Order: sequence, then C-alpha cells, then structure tokens
Amino acid sequence: MTTIFTQFWKTKACLTSITPQITIPEFITIDNWDAAGSIFTDSNHMLAGYQPNKSFPYICGIGGSSNTSESYMTTILRETIEELLNIDEVPTGLIQTIETTIPPQKIVQNGTYIIAMYSFEDLEKMLRKIKAYPLKSNLYKTIPTTLTELILKRNVNHPSKPEISHLALIPVINYKSTNIISKYLIDDMKFII
Repeated sequence: MTTIFTQFWKTKACLTSITPQITIPEFITIDNWDAAGSIFTDSNHMLAGYQPNKSFPYICGIGGSSNTSESYMTTILRETIEELLNIDEVPTGLIQTIETTIPPQKIVQNGTYIIAMYSFEDLEKMLRKIKAYPLKSNLYKTIPTTLTELILKRNVNHPSKPEISHLALIPVINYKSTNIISKYLIDDMKFII
C-alpha cells in the first residue's frame, strides 16, 4: 500500500502530492483522517516523548486518535495538552484560544494522520496560555512555561503512569531503522528534513 503524503500550508494553501500541485481554498476540509498531533521543532531538533507502558516501549510524537465529531485542530491541541501535561479534560475554551492565537507553521497529512508543525517559541506561547487557565497537572508542581521546564521539571515517576513519561529533544535526521523510535515518528520527520 502506498502512503500518500499531502502538505497544507497556512499562508499558501496548496496541495502537494505525487500528482502535480493544485491550488485549494485556504479553509480546507480534510477527509479520511483518524488521528492527529503536533510536531514542535527548530528544524534541527524536535520534541518527542517516551511511552513506557506499551508492550514494546518507544519514543513517539505528540498526538493521538480523534474523538467523535471533533475537528483535526481540536484533536491536535487536545492530544498535545493531554500528553504534555497529563490533563484528562482539556477545556474547549483553552483549545479555541490556542487555535485562534497560535496558528501552526504548516499542517501536513501523512496517510490518515494530520500533523500541525509548530516552533519551540509557539510551544512556549501555548504553555503560557495553558498556565493562565485554572488547570493542574500531576506531572508538574506548576504548569511549565518554557521548553526547559517542560522537559526537566517533569515528574517522570508519577504513580498515575502517564502515556508519555519522559520528554526529550531528539535530532531531526534521516533515521534508517531503530527499535526505540516509533516508525511513525521517523516517517513524520520527512516533513521537517
């Protein structure tokens, strides 16, 4: 089965795939997707998480499956906040605030997975917006507001066994094959390299 890579840019809404480039409306509907997530990167490194509770633990991206009838942007932001901070119920108002004030650098589709690409500065803006809400994370004494705090002040041994225990910056390189990094994350890196 061939995976079709489709890219969407916020400012120049163009569709690129194996077929020639076609212009599409700026506000697009993406059909046939079932999961979504975020990539935070400076093009040299990206934020990734370690999932120790899998039958074969590995390093993965930030994201997951959609809930019924939510938009891909809602899935992206909900999953990002849930996985970064281990917060089960993300307020709709927070998702809307982030969606309207911190647009992704670009949005790409890899098969049925949608990815919003953000900078590390965008991540820190998101963290400040999250901190302004009355939320508590059981992985942090206070909601982090910097990338350094997000990675280094995380309680990686929390008894709640979060989906992602550790966060780390990993190099954006052309990985051949590895047992520790998810093949899906390696595949998604192609949009950065």
